[in-house]
Amino acid sequence: MADTAPALRPAVAPFALAAADGSIRLAALADGAVLQVVARRGRRPDAAALAALGDCGPHTVRPTGPDGWLIAGDAPLAPDEIRRRAAAIAADAVVLDVGHGWTRLVLSGPSAADLAATGTGIDLDPAAFPPGASAATLYGLVAVHLTRTGPDAFEMLVPHSYARDLADGLAAAIRRRAGGSPTK
Repeated sequence: MADTAPALRPAVAPFALAAADGSIRLAALADGAVLQVVARRGRRPDAAALAALGDCGPHTVRPTGPDGWLIAGDAPLAPDEIRRRAAAIAADAVVLDVGHGWTRLVLSGPSAADLAATGTGIDLDPAAFPPGASAATLYGLVAVHLTRTGPDAFEMLVPHSYARDLADGLAAAIRRRAGGSPTK
């Protein structure tokens, strides 16, 4: 038997599309990293240690609960690099590579909040959900982890098994709102 690793492929190939008027853009991001961090009982890693697990970019650390976080980054991380970074906070938390199970979709543009609000019960007004805010929610019937990454930008972490349907639904909504086909 050959000693080979299975070929992993994204549920949604990287793409970008926009409404003809530029009011809404949708993209599926290419390879990146998504790490799940769970604090050990009675411990809590500090914010700098959490940020160092990712690429230290803005909105890298996304809370999932009182003792859990998702760390999202644009650069893929090799298993040895994940182990090295996880070792730095091993006394405080457990780190798991969960990137293989998630697709990252980005919705942006002046009308992004309006479109995002049609699928979730979260109040997306910037005063209630400012840049950096993050929440696990439903978008329609799909569980997503929604993060506001800018005044007019959102990232949705979507389980791979639902990513194609959600991306297709968002693309269709963009076509309906723009009154025509989006541009690629």
